[in-house]
Amino acid sequence: MMEENTNNNSDSVNNELYNTLPEDNKKSTTTCCTNKCDKMFRIMNVLTFTGVIVLFILYFCCKKPSEKATVNNKGTGYSIAYVNSDSLMHEYKLFEVYKTSLEGSKKRMEDDMAVKAKKFEQDVADYQKKVQSYSITSDQAQKVEGELKQRQQQLLDLKDNLSNQLAQMELANQTALFDSIISALKSYNVNQKFDYILGYSKGSGILLANEKYDITPSIVEILNKNYDKKK
Repeated sequence: MMEENTNNNSDSVNNELYNTLPEDNKKSTTTCCTNKCDKMFRIMNVLTFTGVIVLFILYFCCKKPSEKATVNNKGTGYSIAYVNSDSLMHEYKLFEVYKTSLEGSKKRMEDDMAVKAKKFEQDVADYQKKVQSYSITSDQAQKVEGELKQRQQQLLDLKDNLSNQLAQMELANQTALFDSIISALKSYNVNQKFDYILGYSKGSGILLANEKYDITPSIVEILNKNYDKKK
């Protein structure tokens, strides 16, 4: 109770002192208080805004970058190399041999097919002339027509067979090439000990590769040496 009375008395005294001031002094006092309050609020706003900016800078500028997997041949992480498939196929002797062999087989098959197809067309044209000139009987025409249909089917079957033969030859060549390349890579990697050896070519899933990890020349050298030994 005494404390409450003391506070009330203090407020009363302040009010009485304020009321005894002239009007100009009252306005001056009020204005002064208002200005001081405004300045304090401005300072607080500036400090708050500055604090936000500092936090923003500390978060984005001083944040540690995330760790990335090391991809090199000496540090920690995975060791990776690559082979340029386009260069490999261009420089590998066995690939050129298979390519020339396949193209030769394809040409021979196409030439044989063309000769038989041309002979068939000539026989069909001759049959049509005989029918139009009534130089053969109805029974003879039916017999020749049946033979021509049979030959036509034989030509279609021959075309399919030749295509299958070429596909099998190409598959066999590709398998032999792939096996020889894998064998060379394993031999090379005995000492190098790469974790991954990738295949790189234009249009592949790898868009860009550092040339210092290109081991194509070394692999081509091994492949051609192995090919020369088997000749």
